[in-house]
Amino acid sequence: LTSPNEIARALTTMLSTLDSDALNSSLYLIDHFLRRLDSTTQLPKSTPILFEEVGLVDALWHICDNDSDESPTAEIAANILDDFYEQEEEDEVDESMEPTSSGGQFQFHVPSTERIPEGGFNFG
Repeated sequence: LTSPNEIARALTTMLSTLDSDALNSSLYLIDHFLRRLDSTTQLPKSTPILFEEVGLVDALWHICDNDSDESPTAEIAANILDDFYEQEEEDEVDESMEPTSSGGQFQFHVPSTERIPEGGFNFG
């Protein structure tokens, strides 16, 4: 018996192949699994998390970056990223490091003192 993790890893690995038939077949299976498995199976982890842990997001970005914009393959990869992983990337912004504005002045938050090196910063 093969574990869900091994299947996810095998399908994700096939996304880097030069064989377009294998790449497209793997991409279609991944798309199908992501859209249908969570509602019908009892996996220990959600399907998107399972695929993310084996490197799917990077593989999908690689397809989008290296395939023509109008190819069906790039379109499916982009749809998977948008539908399952887009929100996670937006949530990764550390709000404490974002500038704020008050009274027409921008203010930057200073990191906590445990992250400042002893002796401060030397930009000279």
